[in-house]
Amino acid sequence: MTAKLLKLRPLPQAQAEIRRRIGQGLVLDFQLADRQGTLTLYQASEKAAGNGVTFATDLGPLRLYQASPLLSLLATCPALLDDNDTVEPDEGHWYWPFYNQCLSPRLHQLFGQLVPRRLELDDGLPCVFEAQLDGQTVRSDALLPLDTARRLLAQPGWRPLTNTTGPGWRLSPSLLLGRTALTMGQLRSLRPGDIVLPQQTYFQPDGTGHLVLGRLRLHGQLDNHPNPHFVITDLEEIPMNAYASEFTPDLTVPGLSPEMALEDDSGATFDDLPLSLTLNCGRLSLTLGELRTLGAGSVLTLTQGTPGLAMLCHDDRPLAHGELVDVDGHIGLQITRLELGR
Repeated sequence: MTAKLLKLRPLPQAQAEIRRRIGQGLVLDFQLADRQGTLTLYQASEKAAGNGVTFATDLGPLRLYQASPLLSLLATCPALLDDNDTVEPDEGHWYWPFYNQCLSPRLHQLFGQLVPRRLELDDGLPCVFEAQLDGQTVRSDALLPLDTARRLLAQPGWRPLTNTTGPGWRLSPSLLLGRTALTMGQLRSLRPGDIVLPQQTYFQPDGTGHLVLGRLRLHGQLDNHPNPHFVITDLEEIPMNAYASEFTPDLTVPGLSPEMALEDDSGATFDDLPLSLTLNCGRLSLTLGELRTLGAGSVLTLTQGTPGLAMLCHDDRPLAHGELVDVDGHIGLQITRLELGR
């Protein structure tokens, strides 16, 4: 068998950050005469077919495809583009200043002067503009150079598109105290009374620490009175690379040499393969609406947990139960019961 390397589509870090910012979509409210409308920006998976029209704006150049319906809905006069969605700049030099005067003031503030230009524009972020006004909805594919997209998103007034998932949607993520890695051989050698020390810890023995929900890192304090809960003292948004670094498990197993891991003789087994394990002490209970409004002072309820006890798990499967102990200032699990035979 011949192994072939995957040829993955490259995605620049700058574009990844812009895509993260757009998310499911961003909405901007505007007014045209006495009518209220919205302009929504969506991501697109690929560039639209066709030539489109490149416009110079105060934000930088951008290209629109099938732009006439969109631009006509954003102003009190139509956009003069022919059936092929093209225009000769010299032919429209008298008209586009007039069109910009008729453009919604909010959108004129956003884009500045929209002027067709004979510019080549092949690279950028593919996206979609959608305008809604008086019950009408029109869409136009677009191509935004990254600098243009960055300036566009820096303008005030954008708000995230409301998630279709209801605010009452209940979440119950595990509360992780730490992570470690053990081989099957090491797991089988565990006995009640043994102590497991996580290689990576998120909490201290006094209950202070942090947990991660989505792209939020929540700092706070675990407390057991009157019921198990977590009090948030601070929260921060995690950059993508930091999120990936924190939650990529370290599979280095203490006492496992490279020679043991690579051994390939007739007696080799899977006992030396490391398993990524988590130390859990229950589950959080909150709704999606509560997640969106978290702040310092918020209290998260813990369920399916007993104060002072925790589980050593592989994925969601518990392998060992025990008591939380303080080992020279580090949190550990003293095993009271094993479930390796399940």
